[in-house]
Amino acid sequence: MSDFAQITADALDILNYDGAVQDTLAELRRKWGGQVPALLDERFDTVGVQYMQLPHEKGVAALGQELSAFGWALYDLDGDNIYLFVLIPQSEREDFEALCKQQGRYCRLMRQPGRKWGDHAKERDPGKVMPCEEYTLGDEYDYFFNSLAGDFAAGEWKPQDGENWLNGCVADLRRRPPQVTRAKSLPKLCSLSYSLELDVYGAARSGGSDIGRVLVGKNPANLNWFEPSPIGYNGPPRSLRWIGNSLWVGDPYNVTQIELPTGAPARMCTTGSCPRTIGAVITTAASRRTAWAGYTFPTNGTKGPFTDGKTARSQSIPSRWPDMTTFQKQSPSPAQAMST
Repeated sequence: MSDFAQITADALDILNYDGAVQDTLAELRRKWGGQVPALLDERFDTVGVQYMQLPHEKGVAALGQELSAFGWALYDLDGDNIYLFVLIPQSEREDFEALCKQQGRYCRLMRQPGRKWGDHAKERDPGKVMPCEEYTLGDEYDYFFNSLAGDFAAGEWKPQDGENWLNGCVADLRRRPPQVTRAKSLPKLCSLSYSLELDVYGAARSGGSDIGRVLVGKNPANLNWFEPSPIGYNGPPRSLRWIGNSLWVGDPYNVTQIELPTGAPARMCTTGSCPRTIGAVITTAASRRTAWAGYTFPTNGTKGPFTDGKTARSQSIPSRWPDMTTFQKQSPSPAQAMST
């Protein structure tokens, strides 16, 4: 058979987590698509759609079963939370398994229980699937989009040869293919949300020492966000909900209502004709107080410094948050301490 040491050294490592079978297929194609044209067959795309809502290990077993129908064996050499895949021709299966046994190497053939070698993966009804279009962005960057709202998606980017995600990015889904704008100083952009009533977007980012901040803007693609609240959160807040003209923001220690004044969304623009100040009313459940925040926009449309933030008056917590009193019983986080 082929060089055993070389095969194992060239194995493909894949994280084992739910809902990523189509990502795994993409990695298999990137690794072996040139050597194994069968991986490009549309049957694998069908398997990906049929198994995308099942646990990841069931999807991988289906991919391995489908590969057997094309004369290839997919093995996992790790057996832990990280798959270590090798792809072996059918003619070398017995020799490869014998060598693994001889060397005491974990070796598991990826296939579906109850299916014979060479059978196609078991067909299953995926249910109703939202129509989608697939595009290759074709640049030298990797993207991870973590939230979708309105006409945009938000996430992070890094160079293809890099290990760490660098900063936030926004994809304009109105364009074909989608146009991605990469930020140079907007770490951990996430939780994109959209108010149809106000035609305004909200999002979250990480600040210094992983203190989270809330962002609001009209057009995410130009990255011209402003921060309507001086409150810091325990990491980028993952829960942003629009109710009327208010943006509700939550983390394990704070729930904040950011109320945009009537007409303010129309003034969020990037032209020199914008009014110089935009205000927002902020109510935080952790401290039960209301503050006014204002930001000055120079004529070039970029955000200027925070200009005011004084306590206005005490305000009770809305009844739609029945568990708000629990926040006062918890020890304050660094983010909560900053907010007070």
